Amino acid sequence: MQQFEAKPEYVGAWKCRVRDWSAKSGETKAGQPANDSVCVVLQLEACGWWDTAGKKWDEYGSGFGLYGNFYVVTKAGEMNVAAINNLVKAGVWTTGFERFDAPPPDDLCVVVETKLDTYNGKTTLKCDWIYPESYVPGERGIMNKADSEKLKSLDARFGARIRAAVAATPDADRF
Repeated sequence: MQQFEAKPEYVGAWKCRVRDWSAKSGETKAGQPANDSVCVVLQLEACGWWDTAGKKWDEYGSGFGLYGNFYVVTKAGEMNVAAINNLVKAGVWTTGFERFDAPPPDDLCVVVETKLDTYNGKTTLKCDWIYPESYVPGERGIMNKADSEKLKSLDARFGARIRAAVAATPDADRF
């Protein structure tokens, strides 16, 4: 499977089949513990991309791959609850790490959000978030926007405190 090139036009939401998976811990190349991190690694095959203009999924020919590293334990050994919850909702995480000893189900599809990531001078396309196959990206890419009523409710509930916090910050950048 050919890997996607790191190009801005590939940034966005992709519907993908899970082709392989594993879990890895934070180790050096010599196999010694480097930190306490643990991630779920997914090899994904793109089968659709989100057309933000048309607000619909478009088919994408098979053969292009993405890799996702979803950290369930941080370098400090703390649980990454957001990543765990997203993996559960996507159907990837169910019973524990031993699940990754068997191949993924043939019909397991997920939605991932990608971004460009530069590390040690090399730019790659990185899977940033994972969602279940049924996920429909919002109006602005993968983000689901709050409706007017929700925004009014949030402003009524937290607006005054947030404005006070901004006002109390003397060097805050003003837009």
